[in-house]
Amino acid sequence: PRSVSGGAALLRPRALDEVLLGWGELPEGAFVDFVRVKASGFEALIVASLHRHLAARRVRRLFAETGIEPAKKIKQFMSQWPDYELDERWGKVAGHALLVY
Repeated sequence: PRSVSGGAALLRPRALDEVLLGWGELPEGAFVDFVRVKASGFEALIVASLHRHLAARRVRRLFAETGIEPAKKIKQFMSQWPDYELDERWGKVAGHALLVY
């Protein structure tokens, strides 16, 4: 979707839910096997944009490589779905967090 601000057209990136819905309806029992998110501090926003598919358990594995603060936001967001468990074998690496659900 586009909007105009000060004469410049702004493009709003689609949410991951919108992108996945654009592929067509997943058949019953189908899922996305693996989603990797690494986006220079925007990882929490991107994971949140996958809300619909996460809530429906349509994502098997989620991997986010991010900073410590975005990792806290992702953990809080993911806590609403107890079926997604954080794999504790991963953790902090030189100021970064590796989150695997």
